[in-house]
Amino acid sequence: MKTGKTLKFRDRLGEWLYFFNHAHEENEETMGTHYENPVIRRAFTAREALSDDEKERLLAEKREESLMNERYELAAARRKEIAASLLNEGMSPERVMKKVSGGIS
Repeated sequence: MKTGKTLKFRDRLGEWLYFFNHAHEENEETMGTHYENPVIRRAFTAREALSDDEKERLLAEKREESLMNERYELAAARRKEIAASLLNEGMSPERVMKKVSGGIS
């Protein structure tokens, strides 16, 4: 990436797209020269602050993983409830498996 020279973009969308694709390559020096849009410069500063705090990033990843696991567990529990109900109504185990696994019977 060239430094010391403002990049020329056809429009603001182009400038934002370039930023999203290259933000990981930017530093304070290139931000000051590549971008004219002050909002993009603020976005870069915010991105740097968020990515610099390793502990916060790891905590956010753990929270997201925990939420995904919780959704999976709730869906599995719901499928078990449905299967038990269908078996109690006399449906064959084969048809129950198709129903709870998304198949059509």
